[in-house]
Amino acid sequence: AVVISAVGRADDAPAEKTVLKVYPVGDIVAAAAMTPGGGKTTLAQWGAEYSETIMALEELKGIVETMCEERPVAVKAYAPSLSLIVRHSQAGHEEIDRLLKKLAEDSEISIELECRPLFSQSPSKLLNDGHTEAERKQLESLLSKPQLTEAEAAELLKLIPPPEQSQSVRLRTGRRTPWNDAGRPCTAMGRVNRAAKTVSVRIDNVVNIQNDDETLFASQSFELQKGEAALFHHYCDGGLVVWLVTSEILEAEEPAAQVDQKN
Repeated sequence: AVVISAVGRADDAPAEKTVLKVYPVGDIVAAAAMTPGGGKTTLAQWGAEYSETIMALEELKGIVETMCEERPVAVKAYAPSLSLIVRHSQAGHEEIDRLLKKLAEDSEISIELECRPLFSQSPSKLLNDGHTEAERKQLESLLSKPQLTEAEAAELLKLIPPPEQSQSVRLRTGRRTPWNDAGRPCTAMGRVNRAAKTVSVRIDNVVNIQNDDETLFASQSFELQKGEAALFHHYCDGGLVVWLVTSEILEAEEPAAQVDQKN
């Protein structure tokens, strides 16, 4: 008698060829961490991905391992790049591709944040820098809003002098990226909401470093459509810098790469 295995082949049949692929899933697993926090953290936690993101990565690993019709040979969650490394048959990878596309499209793209400093402590210099009364009122109105439409952002940039310095921060979707304003640490994370056609951005900033075990931080989040801008209020050690933040979606990465094949 011929013994048939659970996968529906004779035991003496040649093993099906398997392929190792890397699936970037930052855009999927970062959703849980987009709600801003604030409060206390440690320096070790500050330098790591958000715990919500790592928990979601492990949960997604479990879904791929157990929910696919054809079980993969191996699945490994790789936190540094927020990726799943999967060894599976070609048909199995096609099933995983379909599953991940239902959860999010193009889960590994780049987002460029342009951060322009507007003023420190008080906008008085901006408001009194040769503007008419009507322009000052318009400027005050724009600076009081947390977010600006594309038209409002263009109007604001007309009313203020070009910033002496601006910073560009390149984000990989879902990954927490450090940046600094004159030594005052910030981190930024972004993801693309394909359904709403927006970019979600979360920015955390250190408010006060008391010791290695207790660092106070604040957090803000924005949902930006193309051309829109947000005003990020960066408090640190009693000081304040207000930044104008805009975002741009950059090129999509190539589909998940085939690493090797194995019989």
